[in-house]
Amino acid sequence: MILDAELSRELQELEAAGLYRRPKTLETPPGPWTTVEGRRVLLMSSNNYLGMANHPRIIGAGALAAAAWGVGSGASRLVCGTTTLHREAETMLAGLKETEDAVLFATGYMANLGAISALAGPEDLILSDSLNHASIIDGCRLSRAAVAVYNHLDTEQLGHLLRSRRAQHRRCLIVTDGVFSMDGDLAPLP
Repeated sequence: MILDAELSRELQELEAAGLYRRPKTLETPPGPWTTVEGRRVLLMSSNNYLGMANHPRIIGAGALAAAAWGVGSGASRLVCGTTTLHREAETMLAGLKETEDAVLFATGYMANLGAISALAGPEDLILSDSLNHASIIDGCRLSRAAVAVYNHLDTEQLGHLLRSRRAQHRRCLIVTDGVFSMDGDLAPLP
């Protein structure tokens, strides 16, 4: 009962501060125009940049895959959830990128957590742009590496941090968004 009262009070404080978030419900597929809570709106916050979420060929391929394989792997990929479909897609992507292999993740959030925590650990240093996405920040935290944050897109400060701190750590990982979703800035990458 005490916890219920505390949580109720905290929720009321969030609402009073304008920080209580309520998800919007899409009533149509996530295209440029969609219906949200009965209103037709221009959707400018979707990750469906290329319109693939409701492309007829993708829907058809998904329906065929669901008919053949079901709608879930039944387990995590590591335990026994990796199918030949996963491996075929990863092999194809590795070929396209001319790499030894590739790993698919279900979401960008999972990719950032998985990749960063696999590449860096407690003996390492991560240099992170100050405006990196929350999923990158969570991946840095999960890795348990030392983290130094550099000013947004400031490659001079990044270089200084790299030169001054690199020798103190086993490995150094620089992480940045390629496109910063909130501002549309591009990282200075080739």
